[in-house]
Amino acid sequence: MKEQAALELEEPAVGHRTTLLAADAAAVTHSRTKCLCMLCALATALVGAWCVLTRSGRATANGVCLTRSCVRAAAALLESIDRATPPCDDFYAHVCGGWPASHPMPESKASYNTFAVLAERNDAVLRDLLERTDAGAESAASLARAYYAACMDSVSIEGLGARPLAPLLAELSWVSLSSEAAWTDSDWAELSGRLGRLQRRGTMPLFYWWTMADARNSTANVVHLGQSGLGLPSRDYYLDKPAEDPYLRAYSRLLERLLELAAADGTLPTSSAAIDPTRRAELVRDVLAFETSLALASLPSAALRDPAVSSVKARSLRKCAHY
Repeated sequence: MKEQAALELEEPAVGHRTTLLAADAAAVTHSRTKCLCMLCALATALVGAWCVLTRSGRATANGVCLTRSCVRAAAALLESIDRATPPCDDFYAHVCGGWPASHPMPESKASYNTFAVLAERNDAVLRDLLERTDAGAESAASLARAYYAACMDSVSIEGLGARPLAPLLAELSWVSLSSEAAWTDSDWAELSGRLGRLQRRGTMPLFYWWTMADARNSTANVVHLGQSGLGLPSRDYYLDKPAEDPYLRAYSRLLERLLELAAADGTLPTSSAAIDPTRRAELVRDVLAFETSLALASLPSAALRDPAVSSVKARSLRKCAHY
């Protein structure tokens, strides 16, 4: 860099020499870049070949693995390569350019990649295992097949309707308090107990939790809490929206339809307000009002990605508790 700067500061009399030196330097740089690309391509090919050769199965006498797994892995690698694109022009397109052509985006998906293909293959394998009727299966396999068969029995499911939810709804029924009433310690304890029962059933109301490595200290696992409770995908669907917003209107129709179906097949108790068609719209408005207030208390998505904002100590949560 110092030599180049010195050349640029020389008198005009040596300008021609400066131009020649710059051109030579550019040519050498391009040549080095091209060689580096070729070395990268060669290294990638060698690594891929080594992975294929050392996969499961026995290699033949000449050192080439010809088992079914090796052949499939090699074919998948070759299928993904776009030989029409030189690796030094666009290495990514050369290595992966053939994959989109052989794996068009399904109309039912917003994204599609190798992980999605693997998931589809795993689903096909699992379906084959779960739909088998061979005798003598282990107890775990028998239970899994019985569970799968019950989930796939759409005739029985449609016949039952929402009635299996009746015991859960009766267990969770609670006399609602007016907005002016102050909550007592027993009210908060009652809410905690009902939320706990729903959490054990996997419903995850108001929040959900999981355990994984700490973002600031990967040697320790911590409990992570996530905000939940909204029927729509995010808080942005609720805030600063007019009453005729298409998403809110569609969501309102869905809630009203759910109440109608639950009342029709006897899921709700006869004393429920949802039995009265004139009260359903009011109940839906109450639900939307509650979820809107919950959206106001929720953090934006950008804030959730900031560890400085979203990290809270357990003792800080304890201070926020109302009981």
